[in-house]
Amino acid sequence: MAPAVAVRYWADPAGARVYVTVRASPDPLDITANLRAPPLVVVDGRGYQVINADEQSSLRAPLFVLREQPAASQPHSADAA
Repeated sequence: MAPAVAVRYWADPAGARVYVTVRASPDPLDITANLRAPPLVVVDGRGYQVINADEQSSLRAPLFVLREQPAASQPHSADAA
């Protein structure tokens, strides 16, 4: 977060806690986190939702992804020479 934005909401940004909103689903591959607009809570308990200026931040960032198996762990064909 830009320091100018932090000063707008509270004097000491070090006292803020940043949270992430997670959308749950029975399928783990459908569980996502909102990285674009995280809620912030400051020491005195006030809360704000700020917009992350980084355009790469996703509203629905996946928390889990399937990893591809390395080629070495795939079964070898008996015909390979």
